[in-house]
Amino acid sequence: MLAGASNYFRLTPKDEFRNFDLSLDSKKFFPCPNCPKVYQGKYTLSRHLRVECGKVPTNKCQFCGQLFTYKHRLLSHLRSIHANFKPYMYFSSRK
Repeated sequence: MLAGASNYFRLTPKDEFRNFDLSLDSKKFFPCPNCPKVYQGKYTLSRHLRVECGKVPTNKCQFCGQLFTYKHRLLSHLRSIHANFKPYMYFSSRK
C-alpha cells in the first residue's frame, strides 16, 4: 500500500446510481450510512464509525494547530513538517 493511502474509496455521484455487481472477485463492500466512504471490510467500517465519522479530531499539533484523528498521523506530520521534532520528548510512556 502506498504511504498515506487508506483502505477506503469514495463513490462519485455518477457511481452512486450505477448498479454494482458486488460479487466481482468475491469482495464485499460496506458503505458508511453517514458519509460517502465505502470499505472492503466490516471491521474497517466499524472502526470508521467508532473513531472517525462525525467525530472531531482530538490530536492537535502543538506547532501549527492542525488536527488529526489518529496519533500516528500526528507523529508522521510532526516528523515530516516540523523536522526538529523529537517524539520521545513529548510522548514518553514513562510517568
